[in-house]
Amino acid sequence: MDSINLNTILTQISQSLGLDGKIIWTSSTIITLFISVILLLATMYTLMPILKSAVSEHRLKKAVRKLGRESIRNVILPDGVGGNIFIDYLVLSTHNIIVVILKRYRGTIFCADNIELWTQLLGKRSFKFHNPLQQNDADIQSLRHLLPATSIEGIVLFHGECEFPKGKPERVRSVSEILLSDTEKNSAVQPDLLDSWQQLKETIVKYKPDDGFVTSYFRRKVDFQKIIMPGVFVFLLVGWLYLRIFF
Repeated sequence: MDSINLNTILTQISQSLGLDGKIIWTSSTIITLFISVILLLATMYTLMPILKSAVSEHRLKKAVRKLGRESIRNVILPDGVGGNIFIDYLVLSTHNIIVVILKRYRGTIFCADNIELWTQLLGKRSFKFHNPLQQNDADIQSLRHLLPATSIEGIVLFHGECEFPKGKPERVRSVSEILLSDTEKNSAVQPDLLDSWQQLKETIVKYKPDDGFVTSYFRRKVDFQKIIMPGVFVFLLVGWLYLRIFF
């Protein structure tokens, strides 16, 4: 009875799709369809983290574009005292150059200007991390050694599903906040600021630190498990359909 009912349902679906008579719903066909659907759903499930990450990165790039006219990512520059500074983004706005520190945090964030350690809450777990505004200030000072006559400001940009229930410093922004804000880009960039920006880009291109750690600082580790699992299920799905169709 179950087999008859299933065949009836599948026949009705075929008729509604205009495939009546083109598909013969045998037991073998039903098994093939069932396993194919399972493999397809498994493939889609394993692809979700990759798709979510791609959407998240797109939102980040869109937010950075709203901050100014141009941007440079993953910047390494000399700090003026024999070391290096690592800047996630430099942004040219209409009035200044913005030094952006990127924090990929989610959950609840408790922070303030003069607190050395900030707190991240994830459910019942809590984590401490150093006040990124202090690093932002240090990066700004180092950049001012290279461009002493240029107006330079800084922000800490949080990228992730986070909230600040107790408020946050003025220089702390979130990607969602920037995307929802109205940004005015009609005013022209001042000529002297454009000259400083060009000088900065030339310095970045010319600066070639020898330290391997420095040059690999911005390389993100690849999670091969996120890549391998979807590939395995795609291979199984294609292989299964190939066997069922041609053999």
